[in-house]
Amino acid sequence: NYLFDSPNWTRESYLRSAEAYHRAVEMDPGFATAWARLSSTHAMLYHLGYDVSEKRRLLAREALEEAARLAPESGETYLARGYFHYWGYKEYDQALEQFDLAGQRLADPMKALEGKAFVLRRMGRFAEVLDTLEQLAKHNPRDSSMALNIGETMMYAGRYKETIRWADISITLQPVENWASFHKAQAIWNLEGNAGLAEARLVLEEAAVPKNDPFSRYYWFWQLVREGNTDQAIAHLNKDPDGDWVRLTDLAYPRTLLAGLALVGDGRTEEARAAFVAAVPLLEAEVSRSPEDYRLVSALGVAYAGAGRHQEGIATARKGVTMLPPEKDALLGSCLLYTSDAA
Repeated sequence: NYLFDSPNWTRESYLRSAEAYHRAVEMDPGFATAWARLSSTHAMLYHLGYDVSEKRRLLAREALEEAARLAPESGETYLARGYFHYWGYKEYDQALEQFDLAGQRLADPMKALEGKAFVLRRMGRFAEVLDTLEQLAKHNPRDSSMALNIGETMMYAGRYKETIRWADISITLQPVENWASFHKAQAIWNLEGNAGLAEARLVLEEAAVPKNDPFSRYYWFWQLVREGNTDQAIAHLNKDPDGDWVRLTDLAYPRTLLAGLALVGDGRTEEARAAFVAAVPLLEAEVSRSPEDYRLVSALGVAYAGAGRHQEGIATARKGVTMLPPEKDALLGSCLLYTSDAA
């Protein structure tokens, strides 16, 4: 199951995974494990923000129901149900219960323990998460994805030196197409500020990730902004051939919104306002199509505020927080709270 274990998160990878499992169940409709993993792949696409439509959650539900019909007591079925509750609905207690049941049935109970760790992380229980992830890393010391996840959790816990150490371990284990380089760069920014910019630049230059990857483009944008090269940063964004948006797992911003944020930091108020004004209709159109996407709603609040529509900005950003409050998601909910404060 390489795609779930690989330390990168591309929309195309998960769509290929879904297509592969779909072909598998077409060839063998009785293949319960493939149905279970197809469900988890659909749920993952929803969870990562690549497709937050109800159709995607319905596809996850339908595949899970078929897995349960074929193999109701299979560990893979319980594992998929755990991820369905977690990735599809952020129903953490139900997910933990299903992961416990999966662990009692799977030949490798570590798969279920991993699911539990990520649920606990969303709940903000970082000490428990790190204990669990380090246990998993000892079980499989060659797992670059696990090293990445430990480093990422260290970042959320504000332990930046350890983030860097675990990112280095992950990169050593998988030097190519490993997104741990971006965690390392961010940890250096957070730990050293401007004094670490040269070191962070070197990390980004050495990252063996395609330059047109959205994460690469996003982190290079902020590296250039931090270096004081605002115009170069905006030009870098505008090289993106994929349209007007930067879409990552936890944010969806028009390029004009990012440009506005950079220009504000550079003290170029009028240019920033024009960029925010340009971002508003793009976000309004997306929110009308996907009103349940908290990322878009929060970004629209920032755009409204930057465009001078302060009351709308505050109200909209707060709506984004209510859609995913910190008590529902200790990781992204806290980011949305920060966005609300900024608006």
